[in-house]
Parts: sequence; C-alpha cells; structure tokens
Amino acid sequence: MRLNKRSPAKRKRQEPVLPPRRYRIATYDTFLTICYVNSLEEAKQKVVWGTYGKGGVEHCYGRCPEHQLRWVRLIDCSTEHLLALLKFFSSEDDYSKIINSILDDRGVKR
Repeated sequence: MRLNKRSPAKRKRQEPVLPPRRYRIATYDTFLTICYVNSLEEAKQKVVWGTYGKGGVEHCYGRCPEHQLRWVRLIDCSTEHLLALLKFFSSEDDYSKIINSILDDRGVKR
C-alpha cells in the first residue's frame, strides 16, 4: 500500500525500553559508601544499617562506650529489628523493598 503525502502514516506505538532496576543502598567496608546495585539479591547481601543497639538512643545517643554506632548488614539483623525498621520507610523506598524481601525469605507473615 502506497501512502500519499496527505494521508498520515499509521505506526504501531512502541513500548519504551526501561533500564534495569537499580537499588540505591549504603554499604560499609572501611567507610560508609552510597552505591547502586543491579539486583535485589545483591542489595540484600550488601546493604547496611547504622545502629546504637537496643535502647542506645534512649540511653545516651551513642555517647557511652556500650552504645557506639555500629554498621550491621540488614540480613544479619533480627526479624524483630527488621519489623521495627519498616516503620521508618515508605512502601516505595528501596530499603523497605529490601527489608520486605529479607522477611519474605525468612517466611515472616505481615
């Protein structure tokens, strides 16, 4: 079929090609680093959370030697701690998605 100059060409609408999903996380080796990872599994293994320990903030805000700020991997945190952390994040936040994935792996029902 030949189109003349006046008739509009009908084209199929192409779906946009989206880049792969990337997660923005904090990691800690010798110092705290903000980086992007390409998979949820990689994010779960690397992401860290700064904590003063149970009762550390209420007690001294990390000023005493017992409650110094420590960086721990989220995957190493207890289930109760992860459930408490979910209160800090919106459901669309990367940390929330990572925590929910860790809890799903542990079989926790919410």
